Amino acid sequence: MTYVIRQYRAFLLIFCYLCFMRRLAAILLLTSYMLSATELYEFVKLPMLVKHYIEHKEENQHMTLLEFLATHYAHDTIVDKDFKDDMKLPFKSCDHATLMNVPVVLNQQESQIVIKFSEYSQDKSPVIPSLSYNDAYLSAIWQPPRMG
Repeated sequence: MTYVIRQYRAFLLIFCYLCFMRRLAAILLLTSYMLSATELYEFVKLPMLVKHYIEHKEENQHMTLLEFLATHYAHDTIVDKDFKDDMKLPFKSCDHATLMNVPVVLNQQESQIVIKFSEYSQDKSPVIPSLSYNDAYLSAIWQPPRMG
């Protein structure tokens, strides 16, 4: 009986380990995709934003966080002594722009459209092709299915 319990425990341990590894692999793959294909990587620059705010706070004790954000994001870009640091802030530059590549095949044949005008006389009426066709098969489409 103890042998069966040991095997069951080993099975549970391996099963839990595999579930954990599968979850970890899914999280790592999703994170790497989100950081490389979306703008989520900009949030990695948040410590730079905090550091830059502290530098500005040391220069001007009365500057609030909203004033700092307004000067760096709401107004036009100002080229000053810390311009390089300003460009390292999140959502400030487009240094990691990705494009979705969609292949498009265009038909490059030359085509000509020729429009011929003919004289119109009032004594001739326009020719309209007759609309005589058998519509019996069209009404058969909308019939309920027959049993048997």
